[in-house]
Amino acid sequence: MSTSNGNPDRLEAALERLVDQIAMLAAYTVESTQKQDQAQDRLADQISMLAVHTVESSQKQEQAHQKFRADLVEMSKKQDQAHEKLMAELAEIRNITDRQTENVSLLVKIVDKLLPS
Repeated sequence: MSTSNGNPDRLEAALERLVDQIAMLAAYTVESTQKQDQAQDRLADQISMLAVHTVESSQKQEQAHQKFRADLVEMSKKQDQAHEKLMAELAEIRNITDRQTENVSLLVKIVDKLLPS
């Protein structure tokens, strides 16, 4: 090789260093791209797992909410039934008390008639 400054060895050595540096840069670029692709794949996997977990969690929460509502409805029905039974028993007690009051009143009248005045 000949150069205008007359130093072909220096130029050739510089070109070899430049070629080596370009090769190293190319290798580094390929390695970096591969690492970036791997990192993006891992991130995509994590996002996918998070999405699945979020959906499953939402479904479980909805199922728990539905069960809670069903339990509340059932408890409300039982409470209503107990209240109706209690009210029926109270009505029966009132009827018995009213009859006892009437009986006592009749007894008082009978005793009044039997006792000499």
